[in-house]
Formats: sequence, structure tokens, C-alpha cells
Amino acid sequence: MFKFKSKTKIQHPDFPEVKGIYYHKILEKIFQTHCPDLYLEIGSRTGNSLEVCNCDYIAIDPKFQISKNVFNSSNSFFFWQGTSDDFFSAHYLETNGLTPDMALIDGLHLFEFALRDFINLERRMEKNGVILIHDVCPFSYEMVTRDTEYVNTGKPWTGDVWKLLLLLIEQRTDLKIDVIDAAPTGLAIIKNLDPKNLTLSENYQGILEKYVDLTLEDYGADQFYQKFPLIKSHSYHL
Repeated sequence: MFKFKSKTKIQHPDFPEVKGIYYHKILEKIFQTHCPDLYLEIGSRTGNSLEVCNCDYIAIDPKFQISKNVFNSSNSFFFWQGTSDDFFSAHYLETNGLTPDMALIDGLHLFEFALRDFINLERRMEKNGVILIHDVCPFSYEMVTRDTEYVNTGKPWTGDVWKLLLLLIEQRTDLKIDVIDAAPTGLAIIKNLDPKNLTLSENYQGILEKYVDLTLEDYGADQFYQKFPLIKSHSYHL
């Protein structure tokens, strides 16, 4: 949703360098290999990632600023200008008999929003579908702030989406999670979805109490990155 306004990247020594293929190129590769029938994207804004989409799609964003060619080889498009919470509450997918088999979470970079997006997506997707989560590999303590005004500084901002990855690793061991070194801030690829698994929704309040106030400085970037292997994007195959 939020795009980097500055090309200057200051690498913090506590963090591994994420310098693989740019994440849009990874998305394009996944479209070609996964061949989804219906793609759902949360946080489309300018349409950068939609430009590489080769299937029917649903795009969600509170304030579209489309500047890319999003009318590509897809046959059907639906743009929801509003929040993802409102989209799922409107039951658009159920009403129209739609089941996405690929989705990207790239909306407001706050843990609880990303968590709700994952919960809402998983229960409505095919079991053999895939959910992608952008911005799970920050490269500084500064960029993980929960202050949404930080984006106005022009500096890269991932917010605390990293906590969603941590949560899934710790509490959803049934999922298959790959973390790709997609530049500039990583991409998590979640498979083996289980629409009937209610672990996250039934424990939502407890999860918020445990994770929302957790900071990466307190948790430790080194400990976080020890939770998963960082897969080289050049050699990754879905």
C-alpha cells in the first residue's frame, strides 16, 4: 500500500541484507508458475503489482491512485475503494461465488490489520491457494514503527507486519511458510491453507495482547531472523 519515496537504504548491522530479486518480479514469476484463476490484492494503490497480474483479480484499497497499466491480459476486474475489513464484511466473495486461489497482503502496515486480512483470506480461499505477505523483512528498527505518519518522512516503512510472520511461525505450524529475500523488504509465501482452522480467529484478543505492544528491539532482530531461513529469490520455485 505504502511505497518507498526514497531510494536511499540504510542497512542496520543487526539485520540481514535483503537484496534478492525485486518483489514485483517475484510476483510475476509466481503468476506464471502458480497460474491462479482469481487473484485478490489488499493494498493496490498505484497498481504497480497489478501490472504483472495475468488473471482475473480483485483489488482493494481505501484510496486508489492507479498510474500503471492494470488492464492487461485479465478478463475480469473488480476494484473495491474501501478498507479490507469493509470488503470482507460485505461478503462480496460469498455473494458472487468467488474463491481466490492467490492473494497478497500489502495494506496498512499494522499487525492487527494484517492479521485480520490473513484470517479473512484463509477462510475464503482454496486449500491449495497461496497467500503472500509483503514487508516481513525490515532492515532497521526505525522502519517498524507503528506510527502511520512515518510514511510521510519519505523513508521506507514496513510497520510491524513482521509480527504476523512471527505469529504464524509460532502458532500455525501446520502452514508451509517460505520467506524470500525479495528486495527491498522480503516476501512471505504461505501455503497449505486450512479454511476450517479457527486458531487465529478464536484467540484474536489474546493474540493482540501478546503481540501488539511487542517491539522488535525488545524481541531482537537476530532472534526474529533465526526463526526462519531466508530463501534466495534467484533459486526459489513455488
